[in-house]
Amino acid sequence: MNIAAQRALNAYSSVGVETAVVNASPHRLIVMLFEGARMAIANAKGHMQRRDIAAKGEAISKAIAIIDGGLNASLDVTAGGELALRLRDLYEYMSRRLVQANLDNDVAMLDEVAGLLAELHGAWAMIGDAPEATLTASMMEADKILQDYETISALTGKMLQAARDGEWDRLTALEQECRGIVDGLRGQPTDNGGGASMSQRKVEILRKILADDAAIRDLTEPWMAQLASVLDSASVGRKMRTAYGDEPGSR
Repeated sequence: MNIAAQRALNAYSSVGVETAVVNASPHRLIVMLFEGARMAIANAKGHMQRRDIAAKGEAISKAIAIIDGGLNASLDVTAGGELALRLRDLYEYMSRRLVQANLDNDVAMLDEVAGLLAELHGAWAMIGDAPEATLTASMMEADKILQDYETISALTGKMLQAARDGEWDRLTALEQECRGIVDGLRGQPTDNGGGASMSQRKVEILRKILADDAAIRDLTEPWMAQLASVLDSASVGRKMRTAYGDEPGSR
């Protein structure tokens, strides 16, 4: 059994999820953690609505224990890199929301955490029991693509500043660099894993890129129209000189 699987197994033992975990695969162990956390939150919601304070607190405490001692503790930050760090932050956020839900008797907060867990649960379940190396490669690929999106976003920001400053040569160089990254992304699947949080981040980045692009167009189109007008005037002038036999060397 690998390190990740052992962590998950230890997490089950520590939070008391009643199931035969010894023979479960590493993937199945994580699925069971999601199931246990979601069930605990559903129970907490029922107890909260029935005003059973003691049972509500116990169920929420169990959900927090599964999230902190199970899902979060099972992460391998060294191997998982930025993706694992983002999941860790998300799990810590869930735990804080559950604590607040318990204090405020807030069903909406329970629903929020339950919804986040449902999205992660669904994404993880779709992966299936693929070989660990394949899963790691898939997550790394998704993370690399997200980094490319963020690099493009940074470049469009620089392009916008160059357009504002009238630095057209720099704008052209940045556009070529951006085009190279975009060309590298062509043919990549639109949904290559990473879960709901990564998909949401992609949407946010794309909105920023589109906003930068629109602003750049607003700045460059008048200049391009002026340039086209100048070039057109020069062309007309040459044609007129030709018509009147006034081209250099014609006499």
